[in-house]
Amino acid sequence: MKPLARLVLPVLVEQLLALSVGFVDKWLAGNLFAGAEPLAAVGLVAYCLAFLPVLFALPTAAVTALVARHVGAGEPAAARRALAQCGLVAVAPTVAMAVLAAGWGSRLVEALGLPPESSLLAERYLAIVLPALPAMAVIWVGVAALRGAGDMVAGLVSMSVVNVVNAAASFALATGAGGLPRLGWEGLAWGTLAGYCCGAACVLVILAIDARGLRPRAADWMPDAAWQRRIVRVGVPAGVDAAANAACHLTFLSIVNRLGNVDAAAHAVAVTIESLAFLPGSAFQVAAATLAGQALGARDEKRARQGVWLAAGAAALLMGLAGAAFFRCAEPLSAWFAGAGAGPEVAALAAA
Repeated sequence: MKPLARLVLPVLVEQLLALSVGFVDKWLAGNLFAGAEPLAAVGLVAYCLAFLPVLFALPTAAVTALVARHVGAGEPAAARRALAQCGLVAVAPTVAMAVLAAGWGSRLVEALGLPPESSLLAERYLAIVLPALPAMAVIWVGVAALRGAGDMVAGLVSMSVVNVVNAAASFALATGAGGLPRLGWEGLAWGTLAGYCCGAACVLVILAIDARGLRPRAADWMPDAAWQRRIVRVGVPAGVDAAANAACHLTFLSIVNRLGNVDAAAHAVAVTIESLAFLPGSAFQVAAATLAGQALGARDEKRARQGVWLAAGAAALLMGLAGAAFFRCAEPLSAWFAGAGAGPEVAALAAA
């Protein structure tokens, strides 16, 4: 149990910090701006940002599994090569999403069904944030590799940087605090962009220090068809699962958005609160992948199975407790996120 707890706790805090990027923006939207439109818009934006990792589900799942396997087998050179080749695989979805957003970004937002005022706010926000895609790729792939090597603190450190910079910069740029220009709504987006860029720089520094022996050498970056076939074979199940999950959620979101700004804002608040219940599942999933991968690398299948079942049981227990807590505290939590700007109607609908 101790090895599992040592792996889970940093990831649990990291996942909370990752969600806090959206929490901060929703709280600022609900408390700094009047009406339900900003909160509805930031809810759509948060959905989009939450599902951007789907683009990198294939390389991140593969890099965790492969690095864990080779670290467990005592093969650091292969672990470094796995990281470099997964980084190359991540380039394709980054470029594809950038091209798609540049050509059809406004149409994609419109397809999600928000009323015109909220759609315009969401488009302006995403236009500023999407250039951070390469930084997001660095964070997700780099942290996934470090997790495979057993380093659960790197993600915690990088997401701490993202959150501190995002919260401070978003508030300052939205309100004009500290002598900075008062950008209003766009200030939230610029703060988020700054946070992800600083987080990516943090991950690169951690990899450059080479504490886990994962800093790729120049030769590791040469495209290798055999390695990339292996990455695709390992990562495709996770990629398909993540893509299907995202498609279902976005379809449901487009239905809710067509009900109007108040309903869309309430849904954004409710989903934000609900997402906290998923944290234990995500954290134990990462820990199980690391434990199983390293055990399989060491050819200890029994220990791999035990680690996975222990993680699954602990995650189910904690997620059940979180659900019970939300049932008891729905109204105060909804009121805190909705704030005075969005109004009691949004809070009441979210709590219901």
